Amino acid sequence: MTGGGQGSAPRARVLVVTGLRTALARPGAAPVPLVDGIDLTVRAGERWAIVGESGSGKSIAARSVMGLVDPPLRWSAERIEIGGTNLSGAGRAEWRAIRGHRIAMIQQDPLTALSPVFTVGNQLIETIRRNEAAPRAARRRAADLLRAVGIPDPERRLDSYPHEMSGGMRQRVAIALALACAPQVLIADEPTTALDVTVQAQILKLMAGLSDELGTAIVMVTHDIGILPGFAHQVAVMYGGQLMEVGPVAEVLAAPEHPYTRALLAARPGRAPAAARRRLPVVPGTPPDLLSARAGCPFAPRCAAVLPPCTEVRPAMVEAGLRRVACHAVRAGTGALP
Repeated sequence: MTGGGQGSAPRARVLVVTGLRTALARPGAAPVPLVDGIDLTVRAGERWAIVGESGSGKSIAARSVMGLVDPPLRWSAERIEIGGTNLSGAGRAEWRAIRGHRIAMIQQDPLTALSPVFTVGNQLIETIRRNEAAPRAARRRAADLLRAVGIPDPERRLDSYPHEMSGGMRQRVAIALALACAPQVLIADEPTTALDVTVQAQILKLMAGLSDELGTAIVMVTHDIGILPGFAHQVAVMYGGQLMEVGPVAEVLAAPEHPYTRALLAARPGRAPAAARRRLPVVPGTPPDLLSARAGCPFAPRCAAVLPPCTEVRPAMVEAGLRRVACHAVRAGTGALP
């Protein structure tokens, strides 16, 4: 996926992923593909969203990009380039040198990302000192980071433990921790799921502001399409471990091309007329059983626009204006449904 952020001149590519695949290894059986052929190009300052139902492979794809999947999961890629360095065949030492400095991750639950037995300051300072900062300088930098993410009285809060903070403040600390070594790319895995709507809006505004100010690229994994407007520049829709539709957020939301994207948007709460809101709309059918491999498009059993090739041949990505769509029903190069 390519796409410009804001401005006319294209920005430098900070993350390039080609042919990413992650599978579950099984003794005496064929591997189960969980992520199958992801291509992703992110430029400095861009904000991407990867959306889809639970089980679509979003989080596994994000962790694979970070090199953070362990057996029985196995990942491979033709190319994972971060800040100009290809890590597709890198060892553990090379990945450790890259993580934090060039690419970092905000976990879904900050309580699992933050240690309960160390203060917030200890955890921030330890990360900052990877750059060989002196202890006093590292503490000042840690306080500056807490101040940057909107935590009041940051010098005092450095001595707080995670459990002494609210959920919103813990998430702000997790963002500060991810930014401690000024990474070029920030992967955010459902960072607002456990927060109430007001705090969620504050965190999204904070992340967007930091991205604009620092030029940090953000790739956010989310199932909530409602947060995309005003935050993300580009969106990638995933289903069954594959990309279905990729393009600018405004265009995809206004005129979705893939039937799955259309179904997701139709299922958003509040989209139905008031008289029909007794039950939330849903995407008909159930997500695919990844243990039972089948040919063709993974969305075919649930698709309202299914064609004969859909059940036999995996659709290739085709250009449709400023976006790409993997759908037999979309005419190559036009984006128009027949």
